[in-house]
Amino acid sequence: MSETLEERVRSMEQTIADMQNEINRCKAVTACANLIGHYINFHSASMEKESYELFAKHTPGTLMCIDGWGVYLENEGVRRFFLEWLTFAETESEAGMAGRLYRHDISTPLIEVARDGKTAKGIWSSLGAETCPGSNGRKFDSVWCLGTYEAAFVVEDGEWKIWKLMFRDTLMTPFDG
Repeated sequence: MSETLEERVRSMEQTIADMQNEINRCKAVTACANLIGHYINFHSASMEKESYELFAKHTPGTLMCIDGWGVYLENEGVRRFFLEWLTFAETESEAGMAGRLYRHDISTPLIEVARDGKTAKGIWSSLGAETCPGSNGRKFDSVWCLGTYEAAFVVEDGEWKIWKLMFRDTLMTPFDG
């Protein structure tokens, strides 16, 4: 038995809706990759306000976690991390930021967008170079840092935002050791 015209139209409308959803999910992969790219570059440049603006503000469960630096929950915790804790740590001494470095380039992206297109998650490997408060009379010590960025993303007010961001250290070692 052949389909009626109404059934064929409904089938085509569903096919178009499914295709639009897949297009939106593909666009979401790029949006999420760009969010992490912005974060990496802002963090490297100590642009803390800009880093904070990448995060969801109204979605419950927002999280920022860096091994050794603590866990910061919800919008208020994430705000405190970027706009109080990091800012204070950077301006604590008269010498300020001269010589400070957090460079974490990322690779091996894996981003998966939920079927409904409203959330996503991703993971990236990172080999970075950092400076930290020095020992033995040095202002800074330099270290290699190997780790993994894990992120969850959410659409908030029609825009992709970082919902949860965690950096897990695998290895941190002096650059000359």
